[in-house]
Amino acid sequence: MADYLHHVPGRLRVRSAAVKRNAGRARTVEQFVTGLHGVREVDVRTVTGSVTVFYDPDLTTPDAIVGALRGAGYVSTDADPAKASPSTGAVGPGTTRVTETVLNIALEKVLERSATAMIAALV
Repeated sequence: MADYLHHVPGRLRVRSAAVKRNAGRARTVEQFVTGLHGVREVDVRTVTGSVTVFYDPDLTTPDAIVGALRGAGYVSTDADPAKASPSTGAVGPGTTRVTETVLNIALEKVLERSATAMIAALV
């Protein structure tokens, strides 16, 4: 599995083959990253090999965190925060309207069926 990065200010997610299905290594990585300056919280998932780091952007950077992980051998040398574009938000106004429409249609269908079932129960 190739290591990859995703970040938004204050949160960095790294997928690492080093922690996938390896609980011992996951604990070691979690303790290591928790000790880094500016890190607030670390969540390591062994099923996916995901290491999510919540950090204070005023105290540290994704480059510093990944550099420490790379230096310790927990991520590959090709994992580069500069190449990982920060998220800007995937949900726009058009997406919201479509979602609302779909939910309204689903709610109408549920209410229709519930009303029919209640009437049938009374008869």
